[in-house]
Amino acid sequence: EVWMSDHQGKVKGFMVGVGAAFDYLAGNIKRAPQWMQKGNLEWFYRLIQDPRRLFIRYLITNSKFIWHTLVKNNA
Repeated sequence: EVWMSDHQGKVKGFMVGVGAAFDYLAGNIKRAPQWMQKGNLEWFYRLIQDPRRLFIRYLITNSKFIWHTLVKNNA
């Protein structure tokens, strides 16, 4: 995702970020329990597993998303 951001406009093609999908498929990390998946809480499970890496990312990214969603919907 960082590489895609750095190369946006420089690469002619379609880029897709897949997050942790490959790690799940490779068995490197475990999925959240079924009840958390059904409750859309898999992000929280990941945060508990790796808080040092994900806390700031989630705080900043989610805050930006909420801000832009509120601003765009109220404009």
